[in-house]
Amino acid sequence: LDASSSCGDTGYLPTSPIIMRLKNRFMQFVINFSDNEKSNREKVLTASVILDSIRQSVAINFGDLVLGKVFRSMKIRHYSPLTFSFIMKTSREYYREVWAAVTTITQIRGKPVQIVCLNVSGNLKKCGIFATTWTQNFFKDIKRIDTTEANQYSQQSIEEELHSLKTLHVR
Repeated sequence: LDASSSCGDTGYLPTSPIIMRLKNRFMQFVINFSDNEKSNREKVLTASVILDSIRQSVAINFGDLVLGKVFRSMKIRHYSPLTFSFIMKTSREYYREVWAAVTTITQIRGKPVQIVCLNVSGNLKKCGIFATTWTQNFFKDIKRIDTTEANQYSQQSIEEELHSLKTLHVR
């Protein structure tokens, strides 16, 4: 290989490949249940079930082409079975399509749901800080509004949830 023919007049060959940073968006969602039934919600919903529902919604609403482009970048970074909220990572280029697909989900495993986006951020740390504040306010509101529902959450489980969110800040 002749260096001057491939690199112009300078004769310079780059020694390292061009490295491009992949930019992501982190979105926090909360799942609101339409029914008042509280049993079996924790057993029905897991991060993988939610992610499968999101992938199906992307395929239905935007087609296989968009699903193929966002499939590898879609990950649920944090899921809370206490608050039914989750933080999702996706590529910056297609985050609006994923956001729209998530909000069009009306049921997961036969349970009627409404999913609301609470926050969109460019990094996990900022999204984790917002999620920590939102979770603290969530538990304060539950204690203030309904003491019978607040009793189902032990103080230890609340502290574990807040600790797991604070580990997102450190990264």
